[in-house]
Amino acid sequence: MNYQRIDNFVVRSERLMSRPALVVAVAVGLLTLGAIYVRPEANYVRTGIWFEQLANNPFDFSRDNMIAFRILTPLISYLVGLTGKLFIITNLIFAAIFIGMIYEYFRKTAPRPGDAFVAATVLTFSSVVLVTIGYSGWCDILSYLAIFAMWRWKRNIWLFTFFFAVALFNHEGIMFLFPWLLILRLRETRWEFKAALVTLVGMGLVIAFYILFRGWVAADRHVSLTLGYYLQPLIDDPLHWMRRPLPYYCLGLFTVFKVLWIIPLTACYLLWKEGRKRESVFMAMPVVLASFQLIIAWDSTRMFTLGFMTMVLALEYLFKTDRVDLRKWVLGLVAFNLFVPQLYTAGSVIEIMQSTPMNLLRMFIDGKPWWP
Repeated sequence: MNYQRIDNFVVRSERLMSRPALVVAVAVGLLTLGAIYVRPEANYVRTGIWFEQLANNPFDFSRDNMIAFRILTPLISYLVGLTGKLFIITNLIFAAIFIGMIYEYFRKTAPRPGDAFVAATVLTFSSVVLVTIGYSGWCDILSYLAIFAMWRWKRNIWLFTFFFAVALFNHEGIMFLFPWLLILRLRETRWEFKAALVTLVGMGLVIAFYILFRGWVAADRHVSLTLGYYLQPLIDDPLHWMRRPLPYYCLGLFTVFKVLWIIPLTACYLLWKEGRKRESVFMAMPVVLASFQLIIAWDSTRMFTLGFMTMVLALEYLFKTDRVDLRKWVLGLVAFNLFVPQLYTAGSVIEIMQSTPMNLLRMFIDGKPWWP
C-alpha cells in the first residue's frame, strides 16, 4: 500500500462519516487491532490487583493498599460504576481516547491526511498502548493522555495546569518530566516573566495539594510505595535499584518503540546538523528525563515509556519538513516492526508479550498449531 492510498482512504472516510466520527472509528479500530496483536489479559496483573481494590472503593481506609496515592483512574472508574472486572474497561477507554487525540491532532496540523493515521498507528503499536492491553489494571495510560494534552493545549494555562493535576494524581512519576513541561510552557509564552510566574504558581499549588493528599491518605492507611520506600535503600547503596538490572536498560528502552526509534533518532540528528541544537535537545529531553526514574525503580519498559513525547515531536517535525522522505519508508518500517517480538522488561526479568504475527509465523515455520 502506498501513502497516497492512505490519504485517499482518510478523505473518503471523512466524507462518508464526518471527521469526528472517523476519529472515533480510528481509535476503536486501532485499539482492536492492538488487542489482536497483543493478546489482552483478562485477569489483573501485579499492581493491577491493588488498582482493582481501589476501584472497588477508593475510600475504604480499613484496607491497606500499597499504591493508594495513585488514585485518579480507580476513582473515575468507581464513580462511573466500572468496578471489579469492569475496571479493565476504564483503562481501555482511556487508551482509545489517547489514540483518538493523537489522530485528531495530526489530522489538524500535519500536511497530509495519511499522516494522522500513521502517527496514531505508531503510538498504538508501542508500549504506550500495548502495555495497557497486555497487563490488565495498569493505569499509566491516563498519565500519557494528560501529558499529551498538556502539550496539545500548552498555550492555555488553565488546561495546562488541569492536566498536570490529572497526571500527578494518577501517578507521581510525572514529576520527572517537570523540567521539560516547564520549558514547554515557557517556550510557548516567549519566556515572559509573568507567564513563568503564573505557570510556577499553578503547578506549585497542584504539587502542594498533592502533598497534602498523600499525608491524608498515609495517616489512615498503610501505603508501601512511599518516597521512603524508593529512597531509603539508596542511603546504604546509591546503586541499589540499578546494580542488578543495569545490563537490561538498553533492552527496556528498545521495547518502547522497537525499530521505530529510527524516527526520533533521525529527527534529533537532523535538527542538530541544522544547528538547531536546542530544539534537538528539547526533543530528546522526555526520554532522558524519564530515564532518571531508574535511579529509584527498575521496571525499565514503563519508565522509558514516560518519554513517549519524543516520538510525537519527531513525527511532527519529519512530517512537516519532509526532510528524509519519511512517507516513502515509514509504512515498511511499521510493518517490519510488527514482527519484532514485543517485550516487557522489569529489573532483570524479560517477558515476551504474546504477539499474534509472531505466533502465526512460528506456526508456519513449525508446520503445526502453536498457541500459548
